[in-house]
Amino acid sequence: MSSEDLLNFFKIEAEVYPDCTVHPNIGEQWKRLQNIGGGTFGDVYLEELNQLLGENRELRAVKIVDKQRMKVHGIDYKKELVALATFSKKEVLYKKL
Repeated sequence: MSSEDLLNFFKIEAEVYPDCTVHPNIGEQWKRLQNIGGGTFGDVYLEELNQLLGENRELRAVKIVDKQRMKVHGIDYKKELVALATFSKKEVLYKKL
């Protein structure tokens, strides 16, 4: 699978706000709980899925990549997205070392 194919496979529409991330096409809203890390070109946040009471709590880590800052430094942000997509695949996440 090419890098472009991988990016297209993992692409999901998102509206990013200071307190949440909304995926309008799939009807999900994720509440931003806290910043759990970051670096020069982005921050990583812990988010919780807003859902009905009584369901299991779903958490995720989300990296927000600052594409403009990467462009200013001459870095192709697509390489960062390909790396994130590659390491987000279940086969990689659950592979035993």
